[in-house]
Amino acid sequence: MKFWDWLTLLFLLAFVFVGAAFLFFPSEFLAFWNPLGKTLGMKELAEEAPPFWRIFSVAYMVMVCAAAVGVLLKKGEEKRPFLYLLLLGKGSSSLGGLLAFLFYPAFLFLATFLADGVVFLFFVTYLVWGVKHDKS
Repeated sequence: MKFWDWLTLLFLLAFVFVGAAFLFFPSEFLAFWNPLGKTLGMKELAEEAPPFWRIFSVAYMVMVCAAAVGVLLKKGEEKRPFLYLLLLGKGSSSLGGLLAFLFYPAFLFLATFLADGVVFLFFVTYLVWGVKHDKS
């Protein structure tokens, strides 16, 4: 496995973990992060996530997991469509986190902007540089 694939696998495992937390422990997930935001002087989010939003959160995590699996299973240029999906998902999630933070400064919104922004930048780099050098 190459460097790019190891990091993609690491992100895939993180996507599965976070998706499972959204699905099975949404209130606990928020309760875990809210105190950190509070110590930084940020607003807290309500600890009860409505089922409507949980459905979309889990569906989104399933989509990025499937795209990451596609990246791992394909070779060279065949990875591009899956990388584009990851860029769309993580880029829009990061920007959404930033916009939400600007209007309601809660730590989890800032964390979403930063974490998904890092993932987005990784997959941009993979698309621009890594795919060219993937000869597997």
